Amino acid sequence: MRLIATRLHAGIALLSAGVIGTALPLFAGCTEEAGPGPEPPAATRSATQVEMEGLPSKPDANEGRKQRLQNKENWWNHAREVLFTDIEISAEQARGVDAILGEQLDKRAQHQQRDVELRSARKSGDPERSGAAYTAVLAIRAQIKEPHEIYEEIRALLSEEQYPQFDMNRARHVAESQAPAKQPAAQDERGDRATSTAW
Repeated sequence: MRLIATRLHAGIALLSAGVIGTALPLFAGCTEEAGPGPEPPAATRSATQVEMEGLPSKPDANEGRKQRLQNKENWWNHAREVLFTDIEISAEQARGVDAILGEQLDKRAQHQQRDVELRSARKSGDPERSGAAYTAVLAIRAQIKEPHEIYEEIRALLSEEQYPQFDMNRARHVAESQAPAKQPAAQDERGDRATSTAW
């Protein structure tokens, strides 16, 4: 039955793609008892099917999550470099900054793990498990701080003499973070480059 449905879907795809008349050979000799037929020649498969065969498989969702966490860690490492430009910090201050940033990166990793558990619970269709997972996600999300809150925690570790330079560095980092990503200027209908990168 599955073979018939698969071939039916392939036939519909071929018909809708404009390859009329090639769908009929897909059904030749199909019965419940018949095993899988031979692979149809490339000429009878749609262009999409042929193109899809050469593509890599869908990336693992966990890899995407790991990459996002790594990006966040890189962002905070860069923030640390910018925030402490031209500031001498003591070993004790450095340990405090490490603790603040490490705690937040750990909370974000926990949030991603809880989010995976929530998705799994929702897929299973178990409302109790989904509810418990959702509560866990909310609990860990409440512990994740916004960057401005972390900046203030870090600032509290500094001396009054270090505040002015830190505040300038923070403003620079915020400006860098909010700047739009550099993209090539779009072309208008005449092929001229646009002078504005407005949204």
